Amino acid sequence: MITPCRLIYPYFDNPKMLQHQVENWNRFEGELRDAVRIIVIDDHSKKPAMPIMEKCKAPCMVFRLNIRLPWNMHQCRNIGAKVAGNDDMWMFMSDIDIVLTPEMAYTMLTKKLDPAKHYTFERTFAPEFKDRKTHVNTFLVRRAAFWQVNGYDLDLTPVGGGGYGGDNQFLRQLRVIVPAEHMDDVVLIGYGRRSRDGTPALPDADTQSLDRAEWHEKYRKALVRKKKTGDMRSVNPIRSAYTRVL
Repeated sequence: MITPCRLIYPYFDNPKMLQHQVENWNRFEGELRDAVRIIVIDDHSKKPAMPIMEKCKAPCMVFRLNIRLPWNMHQCRNIGAKVAGNDDMWMFMSDIDIVLTPEMAYTMLTKKLDPAKHYTFERTFAPEFKDRKTHVNTFLVRRAAFWQVNGYDLDLTPVGGGGYGGDNQFLRQLRVIVPAEHMDDVVLIGYGRRSRDGTPALPDADTQSLDRAEWHEKYRKALVRKKKTGDMRSVNPIRSAYTRVL
């Protein structure tokens, strides 16, 4: 039996990487295709996700932020978790440059999943496929556990005045609610790491060079210290309007 699951990906100006993802999702067949739904949240890209996602044969939904904000991927994840379904739904959250193949999706979703845990994974890097490294911000979790933390804290991201970063606080709280278990036999493929000649495996997979605000670490640490005096959970985790476009 295959566990129903939502695959949630923020997207920002990565059309070649998204096209590669669509080609991968189009290989999902039969019971696997019936069990999954892909949710892409477009962070108000200049190169929108919707025309590419129209070619996706797997069940999918595409949402688009109505305004453009810097490094807004955590709010995109919160939106994906909001529209994912009921609290019993499993959600696989990752970045657009990390691919879950149909073979690995089948292995992941035919396991007996423990709702009292969340699951982490390693990725191997294209094009060499030599190194393997855990990506803690790629995980499988039940929707109920995600919202016990109340999603990613936007006070620690640009929506609250900061920049890139802010996921560690969410992940620390998630591990308290549902401890992490590593799935050794599910290996993802990463395309964002630069190869030895300095180029990423796909031209637009690496987003680190995009013109977005950078993080001020002192600002984030001060906010975390302040939050430790009260409730550490996120407040108002969705602050921007968005529209379903597909």
